[in-house]
Amino acid sequence: MLTLFSQTLMAQVVGDDAFKIYTVVKGDTYFKIAKKFNCSVEDIQKANGNKTIIKIGEQIKIPVKGVAKPKVEDSNIKSHAVVKGETLSKIAAKYETTADKIRKLNGLKSDQLKIGQVLKIPVKPETLIIHEATEEKPTEKKDTVAKSPKPVVTPKPREAADVNPGMPEKAAKPTNADFVVEKEEVANAKVLSKKMEDTRTHVMHPTIPKGNIIVVVNPASGRMAYCKVVDNYTPKQYGGSGLIITPAVADKIGLSGTSESVKIKYAAP
Repeated sequence: MLTLFSQTLMAQVVGDDAFKIYTVVKGDTYFKIAKKFNCSVEDIQKANGNKTIIKIGEQIKIPVKGVAKPKVEDSNIKSHAVVKGETLSKIAAKYETTADKIRKLNGLKSDQLKIGQVLKIPVKPETLIIHEATEEKPTEKKDTVAKSPKPVVTPKPREAADVNPGMPEKAAKPTNADFVVEKEEVANAKVLSKKMEDTRTHVMHPTIPKGNIIVVVNPASGRMAYCKVVDNYTPKQYGGSGLIITPAVADKIGLSGTSESVKIKYAAP
């Protein structure tokens, strides 16, 4: 049977700062607790040694005064570890921001990234992940009957799950194959129907391997689309065109004709 802990509050003064002692209950998160006591998540974490995990039954300090309010820019920043195949454009699209903002925030002088490199990402407040408190379950002990000379091993109590394991302490040393860069080229895009699925954002390119995801940008409209390369060809097959796109891609980036100049961005080792 699970045991729920009741909520208790006690006033306590430590140095120049005053705190309330609060016992975590089921369903609590840092966000819920901060909202309940009209303070910030960062203030609570700082008061408790920057802990990122809370457990049911745990007693934590709630700051009452003397704790500075967090900067807005600090509370809206998330860490991201680069994985193989990622570029600044892909990471920016994932967090609904721009590559330029990520570049400025991290002081990057180029778009070259390393696998395992940790970047600061500016995110919207509503996209921040809030972890819920974990519930500790009592270990069930079973009566054992000696049926053999083998010793009886008592299992260790299971620890509550770590809901936020965090980043590895040390990333593996990168090799030359771990570096990825974002390449960009200008191509004459030709809209071709019936060769591919018209309703899918598919493209054909002379050299980019099949299965890769590329970004196609229409400079005239400023609109872009993520597209999958489904086949390769020689430019002579289509009158020297550098990219063949479906009607769905043309509609998404706002091409008005059947053959226009576009920009292509993709990751390459």
